[in-house]
Amino acid sequence: MKHAKLLLFTGIILVCSSFAASKWLTIANKEGRFTAQFPGKPDESKKQSNTPAGPITINLFTYNADLSKDGNRLYLLMYSDYPEKVINSNKKKNVVDTFFKNAIDGAINNIHGKILSVEKSPVGKYPGRFVKASFGEGKAVMDVHFYLVDNRFYMLEVGYQKGQLNPISEKRFFSSFKLLN
Repeated sequence: MKHAKLLLFTGIILVCSSFAASKWLTIANKEGRFTAQFPGKPDESKKQSNTPAGPITINLFTYNADLSKDGNRLYLLMYSDYPEKVINSNKKKNVVDTFFKNAIDGAINNIHGKILSVEKSPVGKYPGRFVKASFGEGKAVMDVHFYLVDNRFYMLEVGYQKGQLNPISEKRFFSSFKLLN
């Protein structure tokens, strides 16, 4: 019986390790001043968004995963630059807090979701937030990091079906994000 439990435990570790050791790809984006790892090659795109601050270019890196192999459905990294007079990570705390609140509310409202939790989560010396939200009538979840680096806004997201999170892959994606000088 002890041997059977040991074999089962070893099998679970090997399966989880195989998720973490799959063909991850490092993206180094000089324009965006970041590196990050995705479980496969992300699609890159740009779109324009009209905001109260004026038109903003949103740079997107999206990888749609195979649920049967990973558990997580979506890996997304986006960044956009705002006019420095509108927002900058060096502005007063209440201005930065309001920026994050509006960014989070906008993202959640776009998917008709519900915020489950919000925590402060900086990247280096720069402010950030970590948000967990449900959407799709509570059937899906997204975990999102929001960062403000000077006047550049980053958003990293992992989306998955409720109860199907692959925490090893999610952690690898989030922790792989590094700022370039």
